[in-house]
Amino acid sequence: PGLASARCFSGSAAVDHNNTLGLQKGDQKTIVASFTNTGPGHGDSLAYSTDGGFRFNVMDDINPIIVLPGSKRGSNGRDPKIFWHEESQKWCIVTYQMAIKEKGKPECMAFNSSKDLRKWKFESNTILQATDSQKGKKQKQWHECPEFVHLPVDGDKNNKKWLLLDASPIYQIGSFDGHK
Repeated sequence: PGLASARCFSGSAAVDHNNTLGLQKGDQKTIVASFTNTGPGHGDSLAYSTDGGFRFNVMDDINPIIVLPGSKRGSNGRDPKIFWHEESQKWCIVTYQMAIKEKGKPECMAFNSSKDLRKWKFESNTILQATDSQKGKKQKQWHECPEFVHLPVDGDKNNKKWLLLDASPIYQIGSFDGHK
């Protein structure tokens, strides 16, 4: 059976190394999967596996964990990228947020966080910033399927930057403190 009650948009998965969800059995680490459920009143949701990914259990007691306003389908965001942010000691999710035309809001990437994978808090969002070569031209927008990774600059482990990119691929390079 599928994880979603309607269409299921892409997401991501991560290993709960610190057992923050509290469901680990023995030495087998829990895998947490995030996905978008497009059913009525739904949004970005979680499932977990305690058997190495063979079976996943949908967390119906807390789903949807993120419902972004403005959509007739329950969420105008999708494709959650879940990751553990070591510096702030919390889980973070970045999702693609579609434009809300009636409110004049542009497409962006929205960041949410949680200490326990159960209660989620909106942190911030980022619109695509024009580079010098793009100024004066039509502003580009973010697209679906965010990816967010912390990479060393020129191979230097002491000099890292965060890379936020989408499926197009449009990208931004910068810093991230667990909030923005």
